[in-house]
This record gives sequence, structure tokens and C-alpha cells, in this order.
Amino acid sequence: MDPFTPEFEVKTTAENLQAAIDGESYEVSTMYQQFLADAAAEKVEKATKSFSWASDTEKKHLQFYTNSLQAATANAENTLPFEYAVCPVCGNTYDKAAMDDNCAFCQTSKDKFIII
Repeated sequence: MDPFTPEFEVKTTAENLQAAIDGESYEVSTMYQQFLADAAAEKVEKATKSFSWASDTEKKHLQFYTNSLQAATANAENTLPFEYAVCPVCGNTYDKAAMDDNCAFCQTSKDKFIII
């Protein structure tokens, strides 16, 4: 077996955040839209629900990354959330300080959320 040697480039925090923004933007504008269209065409309701939740969560991630880049470039990192809460059912992500009582997507109780 050939050894696996990953190749990567060390970049700045701003460059890494921009790459994350670009990735999330693609997922929101293109990838999940195609997944949703395929699921609808195939009439797979559970896939449509899952892809809808994932797409909506990616929109939140996009906003978190955008806020992080803005804070980093303004030297205001201390304005960002310190903890996040993730719904274990659908992946919805919250600033822990601004959680809903129940997940806005799947209605899971916040006491089940995973804090990171």
C-alpha cells in the first residue's frame, strides 16, 4: 500500500474563513438546490425534508463564517459567540446564547442539543 501524504497549504485565518464562506455559498446556492430538485423529482419525502434542513443549516453556517471574517478583519473576535449548540436530529446550529426552546427545524427540545 502506498503511503498517504496529504498536501495542503497553510493560509491565514482570513483566507481560511473566505474558503469556508465560498464552500458554504456553493452548498446553499447549488449543491443542496440540486439535491432538493432530485428528491422532489423522485418523490422521496424524507430526503426532501433532510436536504431542506441541511440547506437551512448551511445558510446559518454561511452567516457564522461571514460574521467571523468580519470580526477577524476588524480585530473584534471577542464579539463572536463562544459556544454553539447543535441539534442532534437535524444539525441546526445556534449561538448558545440565542437558542430557541425547540429546534426551529425539527422541534427537538433544546435540552438535547450538543454544546460545542
